[in-house]
Amino acid sequence: MDDGVARPRQKWSLDWVLGLFPALVIHLLLAWAVRVFDFIVLPTLWGRLEQVASYAAVFHLLLVMMLWSYWRCTLADAEEIPHQFKLSDREFCQIVEGRMPQSVAKRDLPVISRGRGNKVPVCAQCKVVKPDRCHHCSVCKRCVLKMDHHCPWVNNCVGHHNYKFFCLFVFYTSLFLATLIGMMSPFIWAWLKGKDKSIDTEIPLCGFVAGVMLFAVLPLKCMHCTFLLDNATTLEHMRSQKFSVDLLHAWRQPTWFDNVSIVCGPRMLLWPFPVRSNRTDGVHWDVILETGELTNNNGGLDGYGDSDDDGLASTATDVDFNASADLVIDDDVEDVTARLLP
Repeated sequence: MDDGVARPRQKWSLDWVLGLFPALVIHLLLAWAVRVFDFIVLPTLWGRLEQVASYAAVFHLLLVMMLWSYWRCTLADAEEIPHQFKLSDREFCQIVEGRMPQSVAKRDLPVISRGRGNKVPVCAQCKVVKPDRCHHCSVCKRCVLKMDHHCPWVNNCVGHHNYKFFCLFVFYTSLFLATLIGMMSPFIWAWLKGKDKSIDTEIPLCGFVAGVMLFAVLPLKCMHCTFLLDNATTLEHMRSQKFSVDLLHAWRQPTWFDNVSIVCGPRMLLWPFPVRSNRTDGVHWDVILETGELTNNNGGLDGYGDSDDDGLASTATDVDFNASADLVIDDDVEDVTARLLP
């Protein structure tokens, strides 16, 4: 029976498997790069054993770290929205009608984000009050905590559950490509100058492909380094944000270490490894008020009107009827309400 709640895309379902095509492209290119490096580049250096050993160690270490980060990012499951944010059919319908049930208001939900008209964001697809920094992904068909974006290259949403893995994947990819180009550069230069006719043409071709990929990945790396240092996301960078309180710098923390540790955790020794170490639950966030006071987002629904006879607060809520954006589509309100009301 259809209860009106979006069903998340299941791992290993047909659409999930089809979404692995970009991953197949990535791994075919990597397999080619490994073949060129291990079976064409290294054999030309057999007379210099130390150089061969160092080249092979660095190349394969970066390859392992890149693939480890990639698959952690791809296979990480987004966390469920906590139960206290979920709405019953009647609560949801009351909110759609422009009323805030006291049963929801009294939960003291940590939600200070506001939509148009200073309204509390609600997702009609998942029937939840959306936690701060949460967005609905139309591809994964679920709300994702601290969603950054949906990445087809990892066939997954990038958010609170895997943002560290994604950043490490981008970092190790750029480092891997730069190292590969650097190790191949003497052969490429000799081939371009025509000094060594025995050089296999696959080496300069592989170097060219690696250069194109590095040119594409470096801006992404720089962008996400900036977001990491600011405790921001791609979606927050693209959209204006509104809050029920006046904040100094949205979600930015006092120091760069505080910002990075939200994603990577307080132990710096774990930062280079794709293991879960973030220090937040994806729902509760520290914020800095315009006065400079450090506080949090608890009590974000305080002051939402007095109770009326039906146990409702009088303030309306911003309903997300579009799976990909915080939009209110009036034509859908009546249909959704009629489908959920008994």
